[in-house]
Amino acid sequence: MDKDKRKGVRCVIIGVLLSLAFSVNVQAAELPATSLPDGGSHEAEIMSEKTKWYFRTYKGVKQKRLWSITHQRWKTKWINC
Repeated sequence: MDKDKRKGVRCVIIGVLLSLAFSVNVQAAELPATSLPDGGSHEAEIMSEKTKWYFRTYKGVKQKRLWSITHQRWKTKWINC
């Protein structure tokens, strides 16, 4: 009977340890806005694209073309004014 008691005690101890191991709650702390790396807030910020019109005279005709400063590319082809 001695072996059976030890086996039973071991099973109970292992069961308790396993139940404790899987019942641990993990929570993350929320950082205040001042401790964010960029110093910003939690709210999303809408940013508009910055553009610039370029003008030229081609074969006597005035034309314009839109350049995206944000994306560094042309937004339009040459348009007659």
